[in-house]
Amino acid sequence: MPRDTKIDWTRVKSDVNGNPRYVLHWIAIGDTYRQALEIGRKYGGRKYHNKSYGGGIVFKSYDLDGLEEALLTHKQRTHKEGIYSMGYFSWKTADTNKSISNFDSSRGARAVWLITPDGMAIHEDMYEGYGEFGGFDAYALLAKWNAPELCKGDPNYDRSIGIDLFYGKDPIKYPLKFADNPDCNYKDLPASETCPSQGFFYDED
Repeated sequence: MPRDTKIDWTRVKSDVNGNPRYVLHWIAIGDTYRQALEIGRKYGGRKYHNKSYGGGIVFKSYDLDGLEEALLTHKQRTHKEGIYSMGYFSWKTADTNKSISNFDSSRGARAVWLITPDGMAIHEDMYEGYGEFGGFDAYALLAKWNAPELCKGDPNYDRSIGIDLFYGKDPIKYPLKFADNPDCNYKDLPASETCPSQGFFYDED
């Protein structure tokens, strides 16, 4: 366990790929559970589903000191500026051009699939609005498909690479493609467009 940390971290079992995981209680980085999740998700955090640890948020990281500094800096900035924004984002399905709504929206979540270049269809039926589908971060996958030589296996780092690729000016060989039909062929689909409603802010609300 790392020394001299300001947050009370709990080391938990590594993920299936051997990446180290750490859990904190939401109160360490937010004034409310929702706010803490909002902050945590920007750095790869997820709800920690464990009956013995209520209110936990779990992170994968090889640089816990750096992660902690980023979380606490974000928390301080939020307090200083007095802001709390809903940073949802989403895409449209490539086969039907429908918004992928998150479960907090008025439309609720629905089953969608992230189609991969190697023929997989990653299922997600409770999209939370932060880019995770079937336990995979979409931006981290984008980095893995298009710039594997830059990836380090750290979800937070790889995600940042994917974001740079997604919003960069250069064409992407293997873009993100979401579908309502899991049997779609990756090669037959266009790239999914970002959702202007962010999967949450719909006109009918």
